[in-house]
Amino acid sequence: MSSSSNNSLFNVLSKALFTTAIIGLIAYVFYRAYWLSFTYDECLSYTVLQGNEHIEKTANNHFLNTVFMFITNTLWGSSEFSLRLPNMLAFLIYLLFSVLLLRPARKKWIFFWLGFSLLLFNVFLLDFFSLARGYGLGMAFMLGSFYFIVKPIPPANLVPTAFNKALNKDILYSVLFAFVATLANLSMINFLITVLLIGSIKHWWYATAKLLVWQYVLLGTIALAMLGVNMNTLLFLKDAGELYHGTDNLNQTFTSVIYHCFYFSPYDDIAEFIFKIVCLGFWILGTALVVITKGRSTQLLISAAVFIILLLGVISEYILFGAKYPADRTALVFIITGSLFIYYTLLTLRDYGRIGRGMATSMALVLSILVSYHFSVNANLEYCQVWKYDYGGKRMMQHIQQLTINHPEEHVTISNDWHFIPSILYYTEKYKLNLAYPSGESPDNQTTFIYTWNSDAPKPNYTAIERFDAHGNTLFIRNDKIDLFYPIRRIHR
Repeated sequence: MSSSSNNSLFNVLSKALFTTAIIGLIAYVFYRAYWLSFTYDECLSYTVLQGNEHIEKTANNHFLNTVFMFITNTLWGSSEFSLRLPNMLAFLIYLLFSVLLLRPARKKWIFFWLGFSLLLFNVFLLDFFSLARGYGLGMAFMLGSFYFIVKPIPPANLVPTAFNKALNKDILYSVLFAFVATLANLSMINFLITVLLIGSIKHWWYATAKLLVWQYVLLGTIALAMLGVNMNTLLFLKDAGELYHGTDNLNQTFTSVIYHCFYFSPYDDIAEFIFKIVCLGFWILGTALVVITKGRSTQLLISAAVFIILLLGVISEYILFGAKYPADRTALVFIITGSLFIYYTLLTLRDYGRIGRGMATSMALVLSILVSYHFSVNANLEYCQVWKYDYGGKRMMQHIQQLTINHPEEHVTISNDWHFIPSILYYTEKYKLNLAYPSGESPDNQTTFIYTWNSDAPKPNYTAIERFDAHGNTLFIRNDKIDLFYPIRRIHR
């Protein structure tokens, strides 16, 4: 078989693999949005739609997500799928910009797959595109902003007018996408500041013709307005004591990011230490390449600058506002920008001589295999990492519905840990149950049901009727109610 035939076959197989991965990821995100139990924070977002002014004034209210939830709730009702639809569609935007960012490496298959796996095979990131929170929306618009800010400088052979127009348009789109990302999630404010700084430098450095004074004044005013909207919200949350989620130092943030990217894989402290060393090694290698190549790789230079400015931003927030350093879901921007920095580091190394090509190809291949394997063992259709304790909430409430549907006159009560109250209230409304407001107190042997947190220990005068192994939560029924509710008529979903 000729080499051209081999290349054609390889291209066909590569495109088939890529298409399969795309379809599989979309199906994964959409099915989880349909199936997963509504989580604690999602239920709090839903209460804003119901007029809960207290939650509306807390960090749980992600503005853009709340707006979109209101629209989908009005159009299609309050099902989990309907309320999560905005973030599912955001995944399509995230997917689009992932492909656009990786498109220049489409003929360098190993490196294309490296970038693809880093951006799209992180189970922790994918969780948020199946949930009705602002994180998925924020990541989608943030990646769109990143695409425009690292976009190669327009060809120098363009006429000056066309060159400047293309350059300024990319900067403008980058800023607009970053601003929308902050409306989805306030933790993206440092990314907006980063884009404003880098965009200003790109314009000053590359533009062959400057704008008129009034245009600069207008753009400056708009930029200040964007920052003002976010700073006003940030100061309000600070005064309300809402900036409590996070860590006390950058090392704890690093550890939190690693822990959540590990998802539920049982890696030990040694693996965590090795992971940190590898990340630091890539940071040193990438920085060295920026210096050695004198910044000729614009994408690597900008991704390094983005990461540094983001770090300076969270340090400034800690000093000025007493905000915590980001952790888990508030550190998503670091996971994405860090992944892109590794990707551009290896792409740059590949073009740095024969030895560089061999090293870069080997590292890209190993990383791609490891990330793909990690995804294969952690991807699941049952729960998400941050709110794993809510696994089973929907099934638990469906079980109560099945038990009580033929006894509408029965006054049903439940005691449970306070974490479950929002979810119980949501499903009580959805399934139209005659269920009293959940007590959220320790079991008192008086309620019809008990729903425990991570425990299946026997309860006096109660019988366990369903256990959820993923987190050990258990539903109990009071013994004197067993004869009333059993046998039950099965209610299908």
